[in-house]
Amino acid sequence: MKIFTKQEILELYGQVTLGEISFSQMVEIMNKRVSETNEPQFKEGDFVDGLGCVIIFHTQIDNYSAKYHVLYEKNNGMLWYDKTYTQFGGIDKLRLATDAGKQELLDALAKEGKRWNEDKKCVEDVPVRKFKKGDKVRIKKGISSKTHGEDYPYFTEYLDEYIGRTMTVMGYVSNPIGTYVQLNEAKDGTHNFGFAEDWIEPYEELKKGDLAIFWDDYKEFAIIRIYDQSNESDEYFRHKDTQGVNWKNAIKFESKEQYERLIKGEI
Repeated sequence: MKIFTKQEILELYGQVTLGEISFSQMVEIMNKRVSETNEPQFKEGDFVDGLGCVIIFHTQIDNYSAKYHVLYEKNNGMLWYDKTYTQFGGIDKLRLATDAGKQELLDALAKEGKRWNEDKKCVEDVPVRKFKKGDKVRIKKGISSKTHGEDYPYFTEYLDEYIGRTMTVMGYVSNPIGTYVQLNEAKDGTHNFGFAEDWIEPYEELKKGDLAIFWDDYKEFAIIRIYDQSNESDEYFRHKDTQGVNWKNAIKFESKEQYERLIKGEI
């Protein structure tokens, strides 16, 4: 049943006094509205047009006010979070926002690095990506199938082969399970792999004159030489040392410990 406030009754009586409606019409209006249910007009998560604003509706408090998740002021672009919206004419005058109004609010959130999560019904920070397409990366020390084989997106034994190699970020891929970084090891666009963001780190490519560790298929035969240049045209033997020998793999020499761990297959 609809409950009348004192203000609503006074407004109706005022219309009778001004001759806008008759007393019998006032009674008829009241009887009709008393029979109405008091169900909220909007549900949580609805985008609603208010007076000069767009809100994401939370819950109705009374006939004149409602709690919102976020309010966007159209005239100045300001955002307000988790407060109460009040419309003195009654929140029954609110309407669902247009697509344009909804997009204005979403765009304003995006500018602040935030977004609306429809499933969780909350405003959240947009995840900051550590890498961008084209970045060169390597697998972090200590990451392997032995330590992260059961963690999404699952570091399989096959991926152990790529420990120590330089790979290129192709982008981020998201699915219902989670998000991972897609890496590419070959120049022809094949051999794409999925890695968790925390499994990899930026890698500065080798340059002429760097002391580097070179090897082909077997790390136990790796040797240390001075780096000359990369072979961009060769898919397999992509590195050359200053003695003119081509190699499949090369990483920058960092320490004796690093070299010993590599030839043991630990990295």
